[in-house]
Amino acid sequence: MYRAWSHFTEVLVILGLVLGAWVGWDLYHRGTHRFPTHPDWPLGDADAVRGRELVEQYGCGACHVIPGIRNATGRVGPKLDDFVHQMYIAGVLANTPENLAQWLRHPRQVNPLTAMPDLSVTDRDATDMVAYLYGI
Repeated sequence: MYRAWSHFTEVLVILGLVLGAWVGWDLYHRGTHRFPTHPDWPLGDADAVRGRELVEQYGCGACHVIPGIRNATGRVGPKLDDFVHQMYIAGVLANTPENLAQWLRHPRQVNPLTAMPDLSVTDRDATDMVAYLYGI
């Protein structure tokens, strides 16, 4: 009996160490691969103020909760606060200005099953919207 209990304890300790190492590795990599605010991302002459107006004009708040946008209380898409720190856009694209602009212009080309409608966002509008979304 004692020998079986001792073996069981050893197995539990080993499993605990493996699980602890995996959790530690996962937490470490989540922390190091998050995208902090990148002032060096090339947003060029993007206009965040215009981007905010466009977010309202395109009706993004119908599906998303967006800080600073009146009546932006949608429950279809994710909240858009602290967007710059998200790892992925729509769960499939790395969070970069280029990818966000692509997503805003052609969401169904990125993910045909998305609920996000194609609103015919122009290149210029997408650039300004990206500047706004990264600033909130």
